Amino acid sequence: MIDAVASAYLELYPREAARTLTRVDNEALLEVVGAVSAEIAAGILQYLPPSSARLCLERLPDEGAAAVLQRMATAPAAERLRGMDRQRVHTLLGLLPRLSAIRLRIRMRHPEGTVGSLVDTDVLTLSSDLKVAEAVRLARSSPDRLIHELYVVDDRGHLRGVIDICDLLAEKDRSPLARITRRVPVVLYARSSLRSVETHPAWLSRDHLPVVDRDGVLQGVLPRSLLQDEEHGVNPDRADAEDLAITQHALADIFWLALSPLFRGASTTGSRKRG
Repeated sequence: MIDAVASAYLELYPREAARTLTRVDNEALLEVVGAVSAEIAAGILQYLPPSSARLCLERLPDEGAAAVLQRMATAPAAERLRGMDRQRVHTLLGLLPRLSAIRLRIRMRHPEGTVGSLVDTDVLTLSSDLKVAEAVRLARSSPDRLIHELYVVDDRGHLRGVIDICDLLAEKDRSPLARITRRVPVVLYARSSLRSVETHPAWLSRDHLPVVDRDGVLQGVLPRSLLQDEEHGVNPDRADAEDLAITQHALADIFWLALSPLFRGASTTGSRKRG
């Protein structure tokens, strides 16, 4: 049983509490995590080493583990789900709200150590055919999703431009967004390694950078704060393994791109023969 003083400490100082809990054995750690609320447990698990946090999630009942995951930030939640039994992950994601599950699936789709593994998908986007008044209304209805720039996408999600929020508010209501839409100066690719973007000069003037996939579809943004967070800093001891994983995924993409025309050709030939 956790007394009120200990509970308050765990809630107010989760990082320091996690450091303390790394010194106890697994059974004591599991006892603490199992005795506190889901909100307090989420705060602690975000700062525990991934292997220790993963152990806690594995031992918690499905509903309890899902409640903890729901209260964690997306990046650390996805990192702690990596390596867990696939069926258990599927069960836990099924217990989460749909939007939370989608965000976690997007994060987990990318190898650890890549930009995509830390992408923030909760970004307000604007359709290129909107008027300024409509864009302002959407921005005001989603204040928690706003950053200093708004991204313009087409009907297939491809990134087409960027709008400074100050320009948006200063423009006439009936103006088309195209009038204030600018070319996106810098994009990051989801499959790029975190090491390759850590020192990008764009971080000197921006807190977020847009992330796209290989087809130019906007995936979200990479916040500079995540790169600076010691929890997600690149560990030199894991660098070679991460680079190998990234290379393997890149080779798989190249292999598929090379073979896909052959599959389409075979399908066309087969159709003609049946005709």
